[in-house]
Amino acid sequence: MSVRRFGTSLGVLASVATLAGCSFFLDSSGDFVGDSVGDASSLPDQETADTNEPSQLPVAAFAVTLNGLLGAFDASTSSSSTGELVSFTWDFGDGTIGTGAVVQHAFAADGTYLVRLLIADTTNQTASTTQEISVTAASALPYASDSFSRSVAMGIGTADVGGDWTLTGLVNDYKVDKGVASIALAKGTGRQMMLAIPKADVDVTLDFTVDKIGGGNGTYLYTILRQIGPGLNGVAYRGKIRIDSLGVINSDLTYTVGSADTDITTYVALGKYTPASVIRARYQCTGTNPTRLRQKVWVLPSTEPADWLQETTATQSDVQMEGIFGVSPYLSGSSSVDVVVTVDNFLVTPPKP
Repeated sequence: MSVRRFGTSLGVLASVATLAGCSFFLDSSGDFVGDSVGDASSLPDQETADTNEPSQLPVAAFAVTLNGLLGAFDASTSSSSTGELVSFTWDFGDGTIGTGAVVQHAFAADGTYLVRLLIADTTNQTASTTQEISVTAASALPYASDSFSRSVAMGIGTADVGGDWTLTGLVNDYKVDKGVASIALAKGTGRQMMLAIPKADVDVTLDFTVDKIGGGNGTYLYTILRQIGPGLNGVAYRGKIRIDSLGVINSDLTYTVGSADTDITTYVALGKYTPASVIRARYQCTGTNPTRLRQKVWVLPSTEPADWLQETTATQSDVQMEGIFGVSPYLSGSSSVDVVVTVDNFLVTPPKP
C-alpha cells in the first residue's frame, strides 16, 4: 500500500491510499472513504502487500513582532525532515495573503486577527499553524521623530529619534534654531536631509514653511517616503508640494530617478499660500509589488482631513523594497528670489488608520 498526502486548501490535508488499483481517501478522522477504481476482490493478501510508510510531515512555526498596526512575521524556524521548504503562504486574517519565509504586513485597523501559515517542501508535504494576534495603532513606537528643539549653527545634528541627519550640499545652508530646521535655497538648487533607517512601510507627517513666494516654476517641497541609493542620485517615491509663482499650492505623488520626476498622480490645487504659514503633510508608503501611496496636505490651523487627498498603487521595480526617508526641497532655476524653507515636527511611524 502506498499513501500520498496533498494540500486541498490552506491548512487542510488529505491522503490517498492506493491498493491494487483501488483508491481510498483518508478523512480527518482517520477513516478511509470512497472507492472509485478497481475491484476489492483483487486486493493482495496482507502478508504479500508492498507497504511504503508515509513520510514525516514538515513542522510549521513562526514568530511575530508587532509595532502598532505593523507585524513582522518570521517562519525561518519551520522545518522539514524529508525535503527543503520551498513555499510559505500567509493568510493574515484580514482578507490579504502574503508569501515568503519573512514578511511584513500592515493591518488597516485595530483588532484581533487569526494569522495562518502554510508551508510546503520539495516532496509536496505540507503543514500549517495559526496564531491569534492583537494590534493597536496606539502602541506604535516611532521609527523617527524630530522636534528640532536644539540649536545647531551649521547642519541639522541628531534627530530626537532616528540618529544623525545626512545632508547634501553646503552644510552652512542648514541650521536649527527657534524650534525648526532651516534650509537656505538659492535659485536652481536642491538640498536633501535623510535618516538612514530602511523601512518598507511608513506613515510620515511633517510641517513646512516658506519665507517668500519663489518665481519661475516655483518652490518644491519633497518628502522622501522610500529611497534606494545615495543622495540626490537615488530612486524614490516622494510626496511633492509645489508653490507656484502665483502662490498656489499644488500637491501630487511622484516616482523620482535622480532629479527627474514622473508624476504618479495628477496635481491637486489646494488654494493660495501665505508666506510663513505652516503646511502640514501626511503620507503613507506601504507594501511591495505593488506599493500603495497615500497623501493628505493642509494648511494650519485647519485640522487633518478625514479622507486621503490622493491614493494610488505604484509598481516601479527598482523601488519595491525597503528604503530610507527624509526631506528634499528645491527652488526653480527661473526664480527671481532665494528662499528659506523650514521643516518641523518630523514623525515617521508604522502605518496608522
